[in-house]
Amino acid sequence: MVEQAARLGLGAITLVDHDGLPGAVRFAKAAGEAGIATVFGAELTLGLEPGAQAASTTPVISAPRAGVPDPEGEHLLVLVRDTAGYRQLSAAIARAHLDSGQKAAPRYRLAELSRLARDGHWLVLTGCRKGAVTRAAAPHLELGDLEAAAHAAAEAIARLVELFGPGNVAVELIAGGGGEADELHDALAQGARLVRESHGLDEISLPLVASTNAHYARPADKRLADTHAALRAGVPLAQADPYLSSRPAHLRSGEEMAQLLPRYPGAIAQAARLGRDCALDLRLLAPDLPPFPVPAGHDEASWLVELVEIEGRERYGSRPAPGRPERIPGAWAQIDHELKVITDLNFPGYFLIVHEIVDFCAEEGILAQGRGSAANSAVCYALGITAVEPVGHDLLFERFLAPERDGPPDIDIDIASDRREEVIQHVYDRYGRENAAQVANVITYRAKLAVRDAARALGYDTGAQDAFSKRIERSFSSLADADVPEDVVALAHQLRDAPATSASTPAGWCCAIGR
Repeated sequence: MVEQAARLGLGAITLVDHDGLPGAVRFAKAAGEAGIATVFGAELTLGLEPGAQAASTTPVISAPRAGVPDPEGEHLLVLVRDTAGYRQLSAAIARAHLDSGQKAAPRYRLAELSRLARDGHWLVLTGCRKGAVTRAAAPHLELGDLEAAAHAAAEAIARLVELFGPGNVAVELIAGGGGEADELHDALAQGARLVRESHGLDEISLPLVASTNAHYARPADKRLADTHAALRAGVPLAQADPYLSSRPAHLRSGEEMAQLLPRYPGAIAQAARLGRDCALDLRLLAPDLPPFPVPAGHDEASWLVELVEIEGRERYGSRPAPGRPERIPGAWAQIDHELKVITDLNFPGYFLIVHEIVDFCAEEGILAQGRGSAANSAVCYALGITAVEPVGHDLLFERFLAPERDGPPDIDIDIASDRREEVIQHVYDRYGRENAAQVANVITYRAKLAVRDAARALGYDTGAQDAFSKRIERSFSSLADADVPEDVVALAHQLRDAPATSASTPAGWCCAIGR
């Protein structure tokens, strides 16, 4: 997406995932390398929250959403305007998932979303076909009644304005789709005009904004995007038409947008302005850890020094003195050096948290041990976090932590699998569920899974899928000589290294804005 945006001369793009921000970091990194400004947001699913019948145009949904090709629910598209907005959105999404207790079924509270949006750090777009505004207009357009569609759109837009505040709502015109899309654009534009007139707003307070609602980068990528959609729907490509976008959904240049929306050039200009105004550097959001409780008379740095002094004697012996040589020459000098680096970089609290977790494991008899580059640290060894003595083995501390390196240190701890849940619950209990999170790795396609899913998407039966997968090795290069149909091989290569799709994987989209 980012590479194509750069080729098209776009100045900014927005990545919007469903009910989360899972692509944000990779997106920010790629965009930074390409010189593209980034706008962040999420598409929230309403209709699952308590009181949904009064708060949304959709009924309360109780059926499972995982594995459903096109889950029910009304979409609310939120873009963040600044770092405060990003933090608010991230926290709101986390609370919605915590309140639900069910995978992929967040429970947002509309009153909370309204309050947050009115702070002015969010911009709410009317969104896609599952947004309240398009849903209101679409039935009338199917009957050919543009005037009724415009009035229905106006009612839905007015409700968004009343909920989220003037100046915090924009009407989205999605490019592409031919005549039907043009009629929808007219209904939305007229609906926005009616709301401006009735609420005393101008085009800045309730703008039209053009977007591509792109689900893939180039026209040639449509088949791959359709494959992912079919796999999520659990049906082969040949049966996936109801779950596929009927309009071209790729990124477009400013010139092409102008050709597709000739009657709404202002919407394209507003999109460019939005891209400039809402551009956000994700590096500005590096979080601070919560304060670690320390004994009276100490701050985090002094308490870390005290702990290292006390526990370090058990592993390194007392500090050197006349007539008392060090157990390991140079160990205490190395500890002092490391403590200075840790303090200068403002990381004492991080080491105290890790020490507390390891200490809990020791008290409970749970096997736990630090590993990786943390084993290069004499402080980690002194605190009992790691078990390898680094000074006598001439290990390099700077491989673990140095002023020149960007970001906090990374201390990995292996914990006995049969008691790991005890440690997780301890972390939640001590630090609070809103201050602790588990990190999930996104599985990407490797050769065998790519072949299996490619065959599934192309309609081969389960036996054939398994047989094709068993005919290859772990690498994609083995496909060259494998007895696997050409169409499966070609599609498997397209899936290579992409996030693995499942029936519960939410689909994200990218909104191109700016020139």
